[in-house]
Amino acid sequence: MYANKDELDGMLAELRREGTVKNHEISMKKKDGTVAVFGISISLLRNDANEIIGSVCVARDLSDIKKALTSLEASYAQLQQEITVRLQAEAALKESRQELANIIDFLPDATFVINNEGKVISWNKAMEELTGVQASDMLGKGDYEYSIPFYGDRRSTLIDLALKPREEIETQYLSVERRGEMLIGETYAPALSRDKTCLVGTAGFLRGSNGSIVGAIESIRDFTATKKAEEDLSRTNVEMAQLLASIPSFLIGLKPERRIIRWNSAAKEIFGINGDSVLGRPIDACGIQWDLQKLSETISLCQKNNGSIRLDDVRFLRQDGKEGFLGVIVSSIEGKGAESSGILLLGNDVTERKIMESQLAQAQKLESIGRLAAGIAHEINTPAQYVGDNARFLQEAHSDMERVHDLYDQLLSEIRSGSPTEELVRKIEAAVQETDLEYIRQEAPKAVRQSLEGIERISGIVRAMKEFSHPGTDVKTHIDLNRAIESTTTVTRNEWKYVAEMVTDFDLHLPLVPCLPAEINQVVLNMIIYASHAVADALNENGSDKKGTITIATCAQDGHAEIRISDTGIGIPHNIRPKIFDPFFTTKEVGKGTGQGLAISHSVVVDKHGGTVSFESEVGKGTTFLVRLPLAYYQE
Repeated sequence: MYANKDELDGMLAELRREGTVKNHEISMKKKDGTVAVFGISISLLRNDANEIIGSVCVARDLSDIKKALTSLEASYAQLQQEITVRLQAEAALKESRQELANIIDFLPDATFVINNEGKVISWNKAMEELTGVQASDMLGKGDYEYSIPFYGDRRSTLIDLALKPREEIETQYLSVERRGEMLIGETYAPALSRDKTCLVGTAGFLRGSNGSIVGAIESIRDFTATKKAEEDLSRTNVEMAQLLASIPSFLIGLKPERRIIRWNSAAKEIFGINGDSVLGRPIDACGIQWDLQKLSETISLCQKNNGSIRLDDVRFLRQDGKEGFLGVIVSSIEGKGAESSGILLLGNDVTERKIMESQLAQAQKLESIGRLAAGIAHEINTPAQYVGDNARFLQEAHSDMERVHDLYDQLLSEIRSGSPTEELVRKIEAAVQETDLEYIRQEAPKAVRQSLEGIERISGIVRAMKEFSHPGTDVKTHIDLNRAIESTTTVTRNEWKYVAEMVTDFDLHLPLVPCLPAEINQVVLNMIIYASHAVADALNENGSDKKGTITIATCAQDGHAEIRISDTGIGIPHNIRPKIFDPFFTTKEVGKGTGQGLAISHSVVVDKHGGTVSFESEVGKGTTFLVRLPLAYYQE
């Protein structure tokens, strides 16, 4: 009857211990042989002596109840699981909302969020600062528009428009732009300050995991400073464009890869090329016929060194078909780090200026030659005079010797005929004595030698004058600097020989110097004249008859050829030293000096040769000018 002996033993043990069993579950076999769970209750019967005399047993089939309980437990377990999942989801959602709230709270833009019922569920700190309304006063409310400075008249807000799109947008925003599900608007909020405060808002949907709209978010940013900066930048760009258009110099802007990005009106006028046709094109394909190699090398150097280089003689073909010159400043535009962000070419057509400079330099040279002409004539006159005297002596000696020679011819003829006369011999003796042939034999060679020396002296002066006054070229050539200086001292001899001794200390190993010969000759001449005048002034002040000294020395030093021109003159007063290289500055009386000599010398050495000019002076003792010329070829 009982299906499980262990269950039966357990029940009987409980019965003996408790004296009763209530609703004890136990497996039992039914008539059909199946096993079912029964609920058994057993009570023992006792007599007056408390002896067990029997029992009462009640059994109830619990199979249906068990099935119902099992089903109920399963349902309850499933319900518990669902509740757990939902609680976890709610906790995660709450955590996500808190994280979102924290993120929104720390956003720099004023931001608030509403649910799909229009209730505020987030109001960050920036929103509190913008509106002056605390988040605690706004959460759960739907009248947020009253708290926003430009929504007070209850017109549609951006966030409303995001939730309820309309064809006609009525809002305090001056402009609204729709980008998909986002709205971007711009407005002014005078209530925030005396000045117009520019605010830009962005609003859009918030969607759930299933894609349904669960709310909307709006962010508001103060763009006043940015707007002002944009307006200032726009105004600056306009002013810059007007400035660039008004400057007379051409301006060409290049990207690092040398494509043209700027071309002002002056560039159009000078080159005859419209900016629209060259913008974006490489500089070497812009159509200008100029010294592209020189420019390209300079641009590369500027990009490498982030510097600026000035070019004074860039050849180009003018619109009239004639060759001209450009003065160009090539400058690198500084970018991030050590890299250049572009190149600017700023310059002008300096052809007319170059012509005037050339004419001025030539005029100054002719002025110097004119001033030296009398001295040069005197220098030539002295050797010319004794050459002439010697020539007249030789002419007279030749006439006398011709007369003696004729008599000798007659004597020779008579000797050949065999009848020489005594009278002819007496005539010859008288002629020889009268002519003084011995004196002619001694003095004629001297006269010839002196004449040759005089002619050589004259030739040297003429040669020096020719070398000095040669117009020269605009192309540098390598010259013997010592010889050029020597020629100049020869030309200026009459300027200094009465007041000073000329001492030269030339470096015989000085290499050939690349320069413009005529220009350097002019520099040396100007400084020799300056030195001779300074020495003469010193002699006049001291009342001395003793000559001063002018010393010219050359040497090679640190990649430069140096010329030192020293004098024992009066020196340069301290108050005029900063001005001596200024154009038209002179301490001489009107009509005796133009003030151009040292100014032109400075321009020639510094601007045209890339060298330097400096001086050392001590008042009452003299001055030394130092001219340094690069031995390497200088690209001006």
